Amino acid sequence: MLGATDGPNPVHPPGYPLWIALGVAGKVLLKWDPYTSFKLAATLASIAEPILFVPLAARWIGARAAWWLALLLGCSPLYWFHSVTALTYTAGSAFATAVAFLCDSALKSPAPRGADRRLLAAALLCGIGTGVRPDLPLWVGPLLLWCARSATPVGRVRAISLMLILIGGWAVLIRFGLYGSGVDSSGALAHTGRMLLATSVFQLGLWDGLLRNGVKTAAYLVWTLGMAALVAPWLWWTAARDLCRHRRDDAMFLLIWLLPALLFNLLIHMTEPGHAIWHLAPLWLLLGVGVASKWPRRATAVLCGGVICATAQFWFYPWRPNPAAPFAKRLIDAKVGYMSRTGLRQIDRRDEIHQPGDFWRTRAHDLPD
Repeated sequence: MLGATDGPNPVHPPGYPLWIALGVAGKVLLKWDPYTSFKLAATLASIAEPILFVPLAARWIGARAAWWLALLLGCSPLYWFHSVTALTYTAGSAFATAVAFLCDSALKSPAPRGADRRLLAAALLCGIGTGVRPDLPLWVGPLLLWCARSATPVGRVRAISLMLILIGGWAVLIRFGLYGSGVDSSGALAHTGRMLLATSVFQLGLWDGLLRNGVKTAAYLVWTLGMAALVAPWLWWTAARDLCRHRRDDAMFLLIWLLPALLFNLLIHMTEPGHAIWHLAPLWLLLGVGVASKWPRRATAVLCGGVICATAQFWFYPWRPNPAAPFAKRLIDAKVGYMSRTGLRQIDRRDEIHQPGDFWRTRAHDLPD
């Protein structure tokens, strides 16, 4: 059965049917084990997304700076970590950035027919990507709908209809194909809903829900920003102010791209660092706008410095499961520091410090997976 596995950590329904199909194809056609297929797909997606990010960023900050900003996205520790795992996060993020790139192209297309074609392509990718990450339409669907105003009425109907048809197709496949043979799909999906809401502000309140989700989100973003976290809030504020004054469509574009996933993480569910990957591309783009605004002649050099710092952080951070280390070091290692080269190479030992470092427990921790 695709989309679910046996064992103590099953894939929660609805699962990832297209992603699992890649593993099946690799096993049948190339005689690979599924893990190798998944790892290769994640790595290829992590290469594709920065490449797609370049022309998107170039329209905002210029071509030369865009290349370094895209490299900064790929070298940031959280993204680099997931690029060499067998998880779906980089693939889902690549689809999201591709949809955003096409939506931005549609919004800035000088011809309505060009906008129609780009919007239709965005809808196609959003629909296909739902098979890799069923939550993808939640994060970039609002952006696609907002950018649909640049297309003709017929173009809007075609694009939105195509997206809904593809999403509906995956839903039918999951309901009657993957979970339709002797499996209580309604019960399985209800279990997934309970797992998501168990960490929400509605179940745990403001302290254990909203504040804890916010702290986890901030911790993942600060780790992946690295040294840039020292100036990122200032640069984001500078960029947002300038965009709101002079490029309101671009300001709305970034807000609608960023807000759905961010609100979901804060209010509903934030457990794994991969859940923060949806924020990276729009936040790095906003950072790039701030750099280009503050240092227009030195933007490339500043971003190049950011790439060097990010690479050094991932490559040289001294991660180790040492119960005798100071509390602050154990906490960083347990929660974010394992997203590094040494932590990745010893990822099977993460449990040695993960549970001792889990000092902010809630009743959601006691629920069965």
